[in-house]
Amino acid sequence: MRKTQLKEEIAEIHRRAIRNVMAEHDLKVAPWCLKAGITEGALRNFLSGAVDSMGANTLELLARAAGISLGELLGEEVHYKADNNLMMHCVDSILKAAKTKKIKLTRAQEMTYSVMLYNHVIEYRRQGEIASPNEAMAALILQTANIN
Repeated sequence: MRKTQLKEEIAEIHRRAIRNVMAEHDLKVAPWCLKAGITEGALRNFLSGAVDSMGANTLELLARAAGISLGELLGEEVHYKADNNLMMHCVDSILKAAKTKKIKLTRAQEMTYSVMLYNHVIEYRRQGEIASPNEAMAALILQTANIN
């Protein structure tokens, strides 16, 4: 799978997840953005597909304003029995990629991006592709989160 294709797929997954959160919590763009302290354009541009990512800080502000976790906002909670070895490998891959890119992650970001990587590996495996977490995949997740 090409990097641009993966980046687009991740962005679309996040758009759907954010729209679901908006529907579930009856959130409207303008008041939600005001409460989060971000511009409406940041969210509207992402939801419309004008941009493929939002900064991690912006996403955390939106999650906090909605009263949910970053993982819930992005639809990245693990909804099935986790493979502990695979999850640990995902955590290691995210930490290595962050160190290589000299990115300081909060503990919440480490876990959120590890779960994102885990979910993508599981989805590739369900589609019959051979996939295991690695630093390159982790770096792409961090790049997609726009925290590089």
